[in-house]
Amino acid sequence: MSEERPHDGHWKRLRRTFRDRTLLPLKSPSFLLFAAIVVITAGLGIWVELYRAMDATEWKTESLRLAVNVFYPSLGCAAAAQLIFNETVPKFLRGFGLLMTIIFAACCVAFGNATSTSAIVAQIVLSNAALWVWWIANAENTEIFDEPIPPATGPADAAAAELPGTLSGLKTK
Repeated sequence: MSEERPHDGHWKRLRRTFRDRTLLPLKSPSFLLFAAIVVITAGLGIWVELYRAMDATEWKTESLRLAVNVFYPSLGCAAAAQLIFNETVPKFLRGFGLLMTIIFAACCVAFGNATSTSAIVAQIVLSNAALWVWWIANAENTEIFDEPIPPATGPADAAAAELPGTLSGLKTK
């Protein structure tokens, strides 16, 4: 029974891929700055509604709920489409993109006119999920990352070469 089956390790690969795509971009300042720009610009409608709420004497949440209900499906489905149409990513990531597109679209319709607290909390969770899908989709986008810093080494034969100069006349104490 110790015979290896052709599908062993797929779940490990799935977990490793999600872990790596979640954690590795944290090491890149340019990726983090790009992600901040996405949060600021993609969520502009939400930021505008929050700003308007600060000035309002009586704040109604309809416009904010609408802004959130537009934010997560647009960002999430666009990021999921990046996974779906990218032929270089594993098939399970493409399937994940399709699944998330269906979830975002269905929830957008289901929560479109919802006013309950649980619906608003669900939309906030979905917004975070949309940001994570964007993160996962762009985690290996080389156009966002800085070029790797080359190691600080000289020519391969530099260690064996005779160095110019002399230490004669150097007094240590």
